[in-house]
Amino acid sequence: MLATPGTPPVDNERWAREMKWDGARALAVVRGGRCRIFSRNHRELSGSFPELVVTLCW
Repeated sequence: MLATPGTPPVDNERWAREMKWDGARALAVVRGGRCRIFSRNHRELSGSFPELVVTLCW
């Protein structure tokens, strides 16, 4: 989930690019009717996004 800098390929016509958007990168895990959201560093973010937890666990 973390982009790393690099050198563009020589054959530019065969590659796509996308802009770097700042923001939170997270992974939602739904098991047994329970939802949890984690950062890329494995920090739990569920409490920071209660509206997502409710939406994902309908």
